[in-house]
Amino acid sequence: MGTHRIPLSNAETDTFLTVPAKLDELSAPTDVSTLNVSTSAHGLCPKLPNDASKYLDGAGNYTAPTTFGTTEGTFCEGDDSRLSNSRPPTSHSTSHKSGGADSIKLDELSTPTDVTTLNASTTTHGLCPKGTITGIKYLKNDITWDEITLDECASPSDNTNLNASTNAHGLCPKGSNTGTKFLRDDITWTVINIDGGSP
Repeated sequence: MGTHRIPLSNAETDTFLTVPAKLDELSAPTDVSTLNVSTSAHGLCPKLPNDASKYLDGAGNYTAPTTFGTTEGTFCEGDDSRLSNSRPPTSHSTSHKSGGADSIKLDELSTPTDVTTLNASTTTHGLCPKGTITGIKYLKNDITWDEITLDECASPSDNTNLNASTNAHGLCPKGSNTGTKFLRDDITWTVINIDGGSP
């Protein structure tokens, strides 16, 4: 593999060493810092500062680490009560709103309870009130469940879609306004003769 002139000691005569050389076969390093590790290159560990309170940091310098404590610029220890005590969260409602970084969908919330606090009312929007399970009541605009009576419905239009027929129940067809006709079982207004027949 060839040889290199690598000094194994400070002796005046160099000793030839066959490569690969072992690190512990090289002579003792000097105080030159040229080959020290840096943020841009691998290298040797810098000379120790002879100070047990300092450690080699990421910039290649020996510095004293921040101490533990509860003030600014100190580390928080694992048994620090601040890690487990209760405290009100920082206001962050905007992040949960539509378009926020942490928006919450209505169908992702837990199942509601029987509390009526958030129900809709005649003054505010809100949740639909709990149903009555009767199947015959409807939610009125005063936010109450009630049966619908015929006289509460709006006046009908001239639409005949819901009129009674020979096939289905329905509304009575519009009157003929003659006063001489009666509704026959085929759902038509017809004049009745004295003999019971129609003309």
